Parts: sequence; C-alpha cells; structure tokens
Amino acid sequence: MTTAQLEPIILVAAHFAPESHAAMFRAFKLAKYLPAFGFRPIVVTTDTNYVYLEDPSLLPQLPPEAVVIRARYVEPTLRGLRMLAGGDARTTQSLSAAAPPDAPLAADSKPKDRLGAFSRRAYQRLLADWVQVPDRYNTWVGPAVEACEQAVSEYGARIIWTTSQPFSCNTIGLAMKQRGLRWIADFRDPLPYGRKFMSDNPRVARLQTENVRETVYGADAITCISSIHPLILQDAFDPARLRPMHHIPTGIDEGYLPAARPTPDPANPVVVYAGEFIADYANGFFDLFAEVAKQLSAEGRNLTMQVVGAKLINLPRLSGIIASRGLEERVVFVDHLPQPELYRLLVAADAALLFPGQNSHWWNSFAKLNDYIGLGLQVIADVPNPSEARKELDRAGLGHFLDGNQTEQVATFRRALLGERPATPEQVAYRSRYLASRQVGDLARLFRTVLASPQP
Repeated sequence: MTTAQLEPIILVAAHFAPESHAAMFRAFKLAKYLPAFGFRPIVVTTDTNYVYLEDPSLLPQLPPEAVVIRARYVEPTLRGLRMLAGGDARTTQSLSAAAPPDAPLAADSKPKDRLGAFSRRAYQRLLADWVQVPDRYNTWVGPAVEACEQAVSEYGARIIWTTSQPFSCNTIGLAMKQRGLRWIADFRDPLPYGRKFMSDNPRVARLQTENVRETVYGADAITCISSIHPLILQDAFDPARLRPMHHIPTGIDEGYLPAARPTPDPANPVVVYAGEFIADYANGFFDLFAEVAKQLSAEGRNLTMQVVGAKLINLPRLSGIIASRGLEERVVFVDHLPQPELYRLLVAADAALLFPGQNSHWWNSFAKLNDYIGLGLQVIADVPNPSEARKELDRAGLGHFLDGNQTEQVATFRRALLGERPATPEQVAYRSRYLASRQVGDLARLFRTVLASPQP
C-alpha cells in the first residue's frame, strides 16, 4: 500500500519520542506500526521536553510514512520563562547528562530559589491553583490545535486520537471534534477517580472533572488502558451518555524481543524492578527481600535486585531504604535503558517485581506490568486483592502474590525463583493481548469502525 492510499490519522500526545517516559510508548507504538494496518500517523506533540529523560534511538525507528509535528510548548513555570528568554536549559535530560554517573540528584529537577521552603511551597501552589490549569500543558493547546488544523489541510485527516493525561489533550480533541473530525479519546489513567491525577484545589478539580465529562460525552469512542477505567467512568458520569468504551492495553514491541532466554544461574538468582520507584510504595517489601536474601545466603546462594530506571529519581528515593536494611551489596542500580536492552535484562532475570503494596493503586495496570506480561515473566507481586494488576496476572498465569504472613510471603518469593510454573493454554494465549501488534490492530479496527459510522 502506497503512502497516498493510507488513511491519515492525527495522534495527539504530549509525551512522544525522543522522550523515553513510559507514558510515551502507547502513542509511539501506534505511530510505528499503524502504516501496516492502513493508516498514516500524523503525530502532534510538544517541541520541548522539560521533565523526562530521552532516548535518541527512538525517532529513527518510525516508518517513513509517519509525520511528527512539534507544536510550541513553553512550560508555565519560571524555568520555562527563563529558557524562553535564552537562559540555560534546566530540563531533566540536561541535568542528567551533566551529572556524575552515581550522584544522588534530587528527584525534582525544577529550579530552586533561595527564599526558603515557604516561598517554594507558595510558588508551587500559585502554579497549581492559578497558572497550570487544568495542567501544565495548557500553553500548548493553542499551538497544538493549529498543528492539527495543518494536518487536516495538508494531509486530509478525518479522524483524531488523543491520549491523556494531560487533560489538555482532551481540550485539543474537543476543539477538533467541533471542526468536524471523528474523535477517539484515550485514557491511560482513571480520570477523574485517581487522587494523584486530580488537583487538590476544589475549583481546579471541578474544571478537570468537567474536562473529562465533556470528553466522555463528546468523543465518538473511548479507549482505556485498564479494564477498570470504564467502570470508573460509568460510576462517575451518566452511563446513558457515555460513548462506547474499549479496553485496549499497551503492548510490548515484538521487534525488541530477545531471540532466546538465558539459562538461569541457581547460585545467583536475580530479580528486577523496572521503572520509577514511586515515593508512596510500601517500603516493607525490602524487609521481605532482606529476609529471603539472608536465607539464600545461608544456603550459599547470592540474591540480588536490579533497579532499572532513571538513577536521578530511583537512587535518592531508595538509598535510605536500602541502607537502613543493610542491602547496599544486594541492590544494583541500572540507569535508564533503551527498551531492547531493558527486555534483554528482564528475560535474563529469575523474576520481575511489582510492589506498590496491599493498599495502593487497585485500579492500576502499571506500564511495567504490561512489559512483564508481554514478555511472559514470573512476577513477584505485592498488590491489592482485588486489583487490576492481580486480575491480569492471574489471567496470564504469571503472578506470585505476597499474601499472608512473612513466612508465607518468603515461601511465595522463593517459589517464584524456581522457574516457570505450569500455565494453561488459555493463560499463555492471553499474554498476546500485551503485544504491540494486538494493541495497534485493535485500535486500527476501532478507527475504521468510527470512520464508517454516522456522526452521533
């Protein structure tokens, strides 16, 4: 199929390559593989990445049919204004590149004033309550809408897909829907349920909730990364007015899959945590890890944990937790890796780790969980019961859940290190839902259905 025969589709994503944050890969895989399903991706994204690390190998992976339009974005902060005026870059990427390899940098790379903690808190409150409304991408909306209009004029796009957070992506979708485009709104997070995703200012939270309401009533279809999200939307809004909703997980890129899985070394078992360590995760997992490491050491076995992700975030957040338990020699920090290298490291491990805790994130599918299931990894999981993570791991036959007392948890941990447990054919087949080909294929079929249907 020639480029002229491909149906153009606008993909609106505030996070996109070369940014390497997990939030980017859902849109990136669409842009990478949609031409094989008959669509030409026209990506509208930001021109400046202030917060996340970058991987220069990503953009060259896009097919020649893909178009990336970078709309002007000035972060509404002092940092953004300073950079706009020609000041030095203070982005996370620039700070990380300039830092010593193992320096425990502060997790927040925003510029610090010298007026003390009170002034900084007042500054952050001013931003959150009055400037960054509904979110810090609000200055990008106007340029992004202009970029979408350019895509309509230049490429003849008739359909748009937006992925949020941020809420501003919904605003862009609403604007283009009013201009006659068909619109699929994608939710990676459970808006407006998740407290961490909503403002704690009642006025701003009302505006954010109204943004979601207009989206779920106004789009032609809704796609969600978790099967829990449609239930949340049905509970939060009028079910009779909601647009059709579809659970389509993000899949791992089959092009990155290692050719073979290395043979484990029983004398040196390795477990891997991939991604950013979240500050509110349950630190008690490290007590369990210390106990298992102690038992295995008495048997002549050396258990290690690899924490793979941005060191400027993970190192300062975990250093104290690790030192207080005497685990400095057991925990190895690996800086952010390109996905092919990450996958090779993951499949070489004895098990992957997921430990937000029993009272955390019951609704979350976790980006790292998608990788674990797609790779068919054994997963040691400290997650709520019930939860989306537990349900999906059960359906894939990969979860080792840390339930019960410490003795039972230690036994579960140790069983997970023994290798793959028996799985039913249905469980093995279910894992394919977490492949990029399945993700893009499901979305492409939905796009065609929406284009073929009459306007609501």
